[in-house]
Amino acid sequence: MNKRILPFILIAIIAVGLFSCNRKKDTTVNISNVYFPLEFGRYITYDVDSVIWSSFDCNNNVRTSKCQMRYTVADTFRDDQDRLSYRIEVMKRLRDTMSWEPFKVMYATITPASVEVVESNFRFIKQVLPVKNGITWKGNTYISGGDADNLGFTDWNYLYSNVGEPYANGRANFDNTVVVDQVNDGINYDPADSSSASYGDRTYAVEVYGYNIGMVFREVTRWVRQPGSCRDGFSVTMRAIDYN
Repeated sequence: MNKRILPFILIAIIAVGLFSCNRKKDTTVNISNVYFPLEFGRYITYDVDSVIWSSFDCNNNVRTSKCQMRYTVADTFRDDQDRLSYRIEVMKRLRDTMSWEPFKVMYATITPASVEVVESNFRFIKQVLPVKNGITWKGNTYISGGDADNLGFTDWNYLYSNVGEPYANGRANFDNTVVVDQVNDGINYDPADSSSASYGDRTYAVEVYGYNIGMVFREVTRWVRQPGSCRDGFSVTMRAIDYN
């Protein structure tokens, strides 16, 4: 598998306006954690669908898998800047009839201006304040582009859209959400441009957060196709199915 793809696999994770007939709906949210609530004991369970493409054997290029993951706010601590932070424990099981097993640990910090999450040794700015349609920010600014393995992360422009709108993730419906478009790049990735004779690549990531719930949907896709070969990369989709 292409070396630049590997950091993405480590990822695999996180408004009410007044209106009248004479003015547009105000979708600004100023409360710091309404879309990323961090309280001890909170959890969200996800159905996770994964696809891995490997150019090692183009005749058997695609492998798929399913599992469930549960993200639980398990503890608090002070980070190296003395900021209140939260330990999020991730459990995994292959099916709902099996027991949960430890998978990984994440950390989240809500600052006066943003929500930061550390996952697999990468620090992301998942949200900024205020939560308002059209706001953009560099969510991967803490990830150094000097390391060749991190090049796929650089220059992502996060964007808020659909603040306060309902969302259906394919498993459940949510009345009030915000979409965070993280990246949408690629070349020759449409089916009409999928000839193995041409180079192609795709980098796509989006997350959706529910009001007073947290992340209810995530898709991360990254693959590369060298001329004369087949796809090499992965796609992971997470859909919230249960929460408290």
